[in-house]
Amino acid sequence: MLKGDITLNLTYNVNDGTQRSVSIPLDSTFHPSNESSCHVNVSIGNQLYIPSQILQLEKNDSHGWYVTFYFSTDKSVHGSDTEFVMYWVTIMADYGTMPKKFPNASSPQQNYSQPVNMGGDKFGVQDSVYADTKYSYFCPSSQQYHVVDSPTEEKKSNPDAKITFKNFQVQAYANSATFLPKEICPEDEVASDEVPVIVGGCLAGLVLITLVVYLIYRCRLPPSVLYLTNPNSHFEDLAFDNKGHHIDEEEDEHSHEHGHSHEHGHSHNHGHHVHYNNQSTHKVDHLAEITPEHQHYSQSESSRYSNPSYE
Repeated sequence: MLKGDITLNLTYNVNDGTQRSVSIPLDSTFHPSNESSCHVNVSIGNQLYIPSQILQLEKNDSHGWYVTFYFSTDKSVHGSDTEFVMYWVTIMADYGTMPKKFPNASSPQQNYSQPVNMGGDKFGVQDSVYADTKYSYFCPSSQQYHVVDSPTEEKKSNPDAKITFKNFQVQAYANSATFLPKEICPEDEVASDEVPVIVGGCLAGLVLITLVVYLIYRCRLPPSVLYLTNPNSHFEDLAFDNKGHHIDEEEDEHSHEHGHSHEHGHSHNHGHHVHYNNQSTHKVDHLAEITPEHQHYSQSESSRYSNPSYE
């Protein structure tokens, strides 16, 4: 399966010995022919056969026009067990069916074909159009490939041809009537993925900067503020009053001061009590000392008043 905007750029020989180029779009007049196949061994010379899938498009209103696409997973054409590659494109042109497009053509037909490149060098669609067999190849941008690129001395006998793809999607080796998920072509991977990557990187950077600033801010906050903003924070073992003072320390200080005051007061009262007892003892002793005199005085006074004298 394939779809997209496909254009053939063909060079043909004119009767006067010159060459002209013509563009032929592969529009709806082209349709799959009976030569299309899901499994065929394609001979590419030297008795080498490539297991392939073929899609051949035929122009239904101008017989003699064929465009054939060759796909394979064979390693000899740079495929693999899990990757298909479009390794060859051939074009059969019948100028006589389109005289207005190809006026004064020196020959009625031309087979645009170039041997498959079996070396390491890239050429045309080979090593350019490929995808995982679980995906479909998709390339939205315009890509042009050589179908024939003959040396200068051979251009007369084998004119150049190019094929252009745009919004091109192709699927091979899939047991499905619909396209599998898209695999973006290398030419469009950067353009398609660059914006999301940049945006994602910027967002990740902003998140990291915000986190660092927040951690620095928290480190600079006193524990009292952290407790007020979040009692269940790392400082849950601490307690602070509404003035930011540590309650446990205040309680310890208050308890210490209270204990000291109580001890001082107890000692003071005890001393006062002793002093009072001393005073009391002193008074008692003093009374004991004056009692005889007071008693004598009392007896004298008593006798005086008990025996009045009238002289």
